[in-house]
Amino acid sequence: MRCSHTVTVMLLSLLIVPALTAGNAADDFTNQLISSQEIAEAGLFRLSDLFMLVDNWDGMTIDGFSWGYSVNGLSPEMSSRWIVMIDGQRMDVASFDLKSINTLPISISSVDSIRIISTPQIHEGEFSDGGLIHFYTRPAKPGLSLQGKYGVGNETGEPGPYRYTEYYSPNVDRIGADEEACIAWSRENYSIGGGWVYQDHYLTDPAMRDRCHSINNYLNPKMESLSYHSQTSVDVSGSRHNLFMGCTDFSSMQFLKTYGREIPMEDYLLHIGLNGFIPLSDFLNIRYRTKYSRKEIDKRDNTYDIYFNWIAESYYGNVEAIYSGGNTSGKAGAGLHRTIADGAELSGSQTIDKVSIYGEIERRITPNLNSTLGAYITVMDGESALKSALSNLLIIREHNKILVNLAFAQQLPGETWSDLYWADKGFLFPGIAPDVYSLSGELDKSSYFSSDLTWKREILDNARFSVGLSYRYFMDYPLEAFSVGYDTTYMTFPIQEIAMKGTDGQVLTETFSVSHDIRSRFRQRLSFRYNIYVEGDDIFEEQWNSMPQYRLSYTAAVTIAEGCSIWGKAVYLPARDYYGYGEIETLSSGLYSGRLDDLLLVDLSFQKYLWKSRLWFNLGFRNIFDEDTHLHPIGASQELTFFIQLRATFDSILN
Repeated sequence: MRCSHTVTVMLLSLLIVPALTAGNAADDFTNQLISSQEIAEAGLFRLSDLFMLVDNWDGMTIDGFSWGYSVNGLSPEMSSRWIVMIDGQRMDVASFDLKSINTLPISISSVDSIRIISTPQIHEGEFSDGGLIHFYTRPAKPGLSLQGKYGVGNETGEPGPYRYTEYYSPNVDRIGADEEACIAWSRENYSIGGGWVYQDHYLTDPAMRDRCHSINNYLNPKMESLSYHSQTSVDVSGSRHNLFMGCTDFSSMQFLKTYGREIPMEDYLLHIGLNGFIPLSDFLNIRYRTKYSRKEIDKRDNTYDIYFNWIAESYYGNVEAIYSGGNTSGKAGAGLHRTIADGAELSGSQTIDKVSIYGEIERRITPNLNSTLGAYITVMDGESALKSALSNLLIIREHNKILVNLAFAQQLPGETWSDLYWADKGFLFPGIAPDVYSLSGELDKSSYFSSDLTWKREILDNARFSVGLSYRYFMDYPLEAFSVGYDTTYMTFPIQEIAMKGTDGQVLTETFSVSHDIRSRFRQRLSFRYNIYVEGDDIFEEQWNSMPQYRLSYTAAVTIAEGCSIWGKAVYLPARDYYGYGEIETLSSGLYSGRLDDLLLVDLSFQKYLWKSRLWFNLGFRNIFDEDTHLHPIGASQELTFFIQLRATFDSILN
């Protein structure tokens, strides 16, 4: 795999510039912070499993490995604009419309905490108008630390001894085995570390097995991912500098809507980033961020000779001044992001520059009122876009907090990195006629206005509730109008027509949650979210209806004894019709359906720490009632599945 060529360089980096430790350990009012304790309790198997703990994002998957998610009241098919970061560095995980956080060069065991940002704001030099996921890696302990983990999952229903009898059933999906290992060394003012992750995922679900098998040279279809990373940090005279390097080789079979089927490809990511801060005085600090990344999509042998040859190299630099004094604080920054794209599918090399200038000021107006105003300007492809956010936090008698968040954001076509954007740039999908994509007019910038009102109240010392109302107004929002057919020979889903249209739409989201703790032994949380379509264009409404109108979830964790706990979560989703697949049931003679049934998903996780917490064992069950869990009309059904994980951690050796 190509990662092996960069491992030597990464290991050398451990000796050059030494990870910024996890950011602020306390969660703030608008963001959700997922701790390492929650990650372990829930038995999260891969990075994408983090959304099991997030109630205000909607997700869908076809293969169970790559997930699409969306926030801001849109379905994942309408938007996947979210940003991914590791320790303050933005990661370029997108491959056209595809984003898979499982291709990040870290593992779930390397994560100390995860910050989920769902409202527009400026964060680490980026404006999170489509949501943001920030992974903070586990800080190194003094001395030598070693960690390793092995995990495997399997659906129930294997044919076993009934294979050659009348009770025969098809083989079911195996998940993994996944393996990972990390090593770190830390002293008072520096730390060095690195690790690798291997992931294995089979595509043998009946919904996709035949079409994947036929294009994969009639071999057992599966995906493999191998990642390496190194991280070093050093503190010098009050400043801190962090070098993170990672690469991932992903032998994938990604579903591309353009082809109506999974396409084998080699997806390669290389990331080299350096960030840190330098204090200039008691009131003024400088933060900087710089990176180089290389994203390649290359050929992988397949029956129909559909080969990609795509390279995108990115160079990024950002400088930010942060002021803090008295009741006022603020920051101002500027960044340049240059992308050079090349490949056989482009008529020539394309250089795209994006310049960002931004500022934010926070003012404590009274002891109980705090206000933050931020503005962010982006210039790209000769056009400019303005993004802004205003938030006001009011504290009433300590136990009541009210947040009002207003935002207006414009987005340029190049910021979406979508198939349509690159088609407009001259990109030709291999084996696809150039006129498959058509535009109703020109690709233009879109806008949206958002408002969020949230009230949180503490009840006694161990209970809290939250009530929220969000409004979104999308203007000239780019959506793909399409319909899907069915090829009975290859069991594929060719696009009948596809066109980009600028649409308008308005939606409301109501949220309610209540949480309760009992002496740190028992925790529970009830959450409810209801989506309301207000008005807009027909195509906007039809695609918006693809996501559940409401979501009800209940989570509980109980500590049985020291180092032993049980975690469980139940989620209910109502039935809905999926846009573009309305004729699939008729065309496929009932094999597939464009209507997704209502779901009651219940997951359980049992964890046990042994040997003074050096060993961690987890047994997890997903979908214990064996519901038909299709989250996409043509996707795999994640039936009752069990997971077994074992992790060994040895900290502060030779200290």
